[in-house]
Amino acid sequence: MLKLPNKKDKQMDLFEAGLPKELFELDKELKNIDQFLDDERFMEPFVQHFQSSTGRPTIPVETYLRMMYLKHRHGLGYETLVKEISDSIKWRTFCKLKLNDPVPDSTTLIKATKRYGEKIINEINELLVEKAREKKVIRGRKLRVDSTTVEADIHYPTDAGLLADGIKAVTKTINKLKESGDKAAQGFRDRTRSTKKRAFKASNAKGKKEQINKITSELVGIAEKVIASAKKVKGRLEDGHLGTKLEQQMELLKQVIHQTKEVLTGNTHIPDRVVSIFDPEARPLKKGSPQSTCRVWPQTLS
Repeated sequence: MLKLPNKKDKQMDLFEAGLPKELFELDKELKNIDQFLDDERFMEPFVQHFQSSTGRPTIPVETYLRMMYLKHRHGLGYETLVKEISDSIKWRTFCKLKLNDPVPDSTTLIKATKRYGEKIINEINELLVEKAREKKVIRGRKLRVDSTTVEADIHYPTDAGLLADGIKAVTKTINKLKESGDKAAQGFRDRTRSTKKRAFKASNAKGKKEQINKITSELVGIAEKVIASAKKVKGRLEDGHLGTKLEQQMELLKQVIHQTKEVLTGNTHIPDRVVSIFDPEARPLKKGSPQSTCRVWPQTLS
């Protein structure tokens, strides 16, 4: 559950009080959004929604909403978002976090988004657009996530490459569990070496469709074995950050396996296709030739 907003202003500690005020000043856009989210008329429907929920409180609503705004505004993944906020005094200020406050981790944010995400973001979208129109902060009739795009910092997606990335990600997480001495990870076989060999062969087989399909099919087989082994590891794990991360990576890899099988059967029209293991929210958009991969975010005025 999310905490309800704290009506008491957080006071600076002695360390913060000794820093120049300029470090804490928000830019024009963040000032406007901050004012919108501080408006009790804006927060009221969300307060009522969260009051009806049960569970142990983890993130104040005011912090969660601001973190989600930064995430979608700048097209960031959860882990990158947490790092950027941790490193930025202005973003901490915007998110109502003092310098000595821990930034909610990616796992906590993901769980909160799964529970409240789509419905709440849609409601916020409508209310934020209504208020933004009044202040003329946002262009257009409606705040749409497809109004502005930016090129994503990922390599060109291929089925073989995505499978290799997924196998690598799952294996890396389990290896971290091994290094920590977690017995649940023992017995897991590292298949990244054979994966790299096949991914390399696939990248050098440009134009040779039959050869690429054969290698990709082999990678599907390896990925399925990795999933089966990882599932056993996950079943022995206690709840924790790495366990949650492993589950998310497994789900992504399963999705990549499914879409790759579809492509191998000749179906290339796959909605919501994963194009990056490391940036699942990236989407392919036509921009000349070849196809480029982009993130999307709302359009705003500077």
